[in-house]
Amino acid sequence: MLQCHWLSAEQAPLATAFYRRCGSKEQARGDERIAVLRRSSASGVAVIAAVLRLTPCEGYWLLRALLVDPDHRQQGLASMLLDFAGAEFAEPIWCFPYPHLRHLYQTAGFRESADVPAPIAARHLAYSRKQPLLLMVANLG
Repeated sequence: MLQCHWLSAEQAPLATAFYRRCGSKEQARGDERIAVLRRSSASGVAVIAAVLRLTPCEGYWLLRALLVDPDHRQQGLASMLLDFAGAEFAEPIWCFPYPHLRHLYQTAGFRESADVPAPIAARHLAYSRKQPLLLMVANLG
C-alpha cells in the first residue's frame, strides 16, 4: 500500500535519514514543507520510498531534492508525490531539475519559463554554476 503525507517540522530528520540511506547528502530543515511517500513492506511496516522538499525562497516555493529510493524507481512514485504536493499549493512551485528529468517534470505539469522572479533566478544561477540545471515552474494546485 502507498500513502503520501506531510512531515511535521519535528519529523524533518526522517527525511534526512532517508536521503542518507539513499546515498544523498541532502538535509531537511524544519522551515520546509516535506512530503513523503510511504510503502508498506512485506512485514507490514510503512517505510519511506520517496521524499520531496518545498523550501521557502523570499515569498516563493522552491521544489528541492525529490528523491525516490533506488529500489522503488520506475514505478511512478515521483509523479504520485508531485501530484500530492501540488494539490495543496495554489501558488507557483519552482524547480531546477537535471535536464534528463525534463519529461518527468513536464508530465507533472512543470514548464520552462523566461519570466522568473529575481530570488529564484539568483538561486538558479548559483546552483547551475556547478552542473547543468533546467528552470521550471508549475501551478499544480
